[in-house]
Amino acid sequence: MAHRVRTRAGGSLPLDQFSIAKPGAGAADMNAALAAGKNLLITVGKATRPLVVNTNNAIIDHSWIWRADHGADDTVGWNTNTADTGLVVNGQNVTAYGLFVAHFQKTRTIWNGNGGRT
Repeated sequence: MAHRVRTRAGGSLPLDQFSIAKPGAGAADMNAALAAGKNLLITVGKATRPLVVNTNNAIIDHSWIWRADHGADDTVGWNTNTADTGLVVNGQNVTAYGLFVAHFQKTRTIWNGNGGRT
């Protein structure tokens, strides 16, 4: 049986429909995955700003940017896998549809770009 990713609605999707963005992944890696029809799965360990959008006229579509703040001892927790801000948007005219950002330690979203909307 193929590995699957659980959805919030209780269903699941085959893991091969996802591209896992590893730390340090660049725009070219993510664009190639999206062009191949994959969903991006971004995992956050310790990070100051897990997702930064510097591109103008970008679209963020149904993103759940979440940092685990509780769980198994010594693996996840408020002081274990720290992350300051979930999303930083620096690009101009960025549109975000279905944006959910939760459990970050300082700020959920910083929107520096002009002309954008959610």
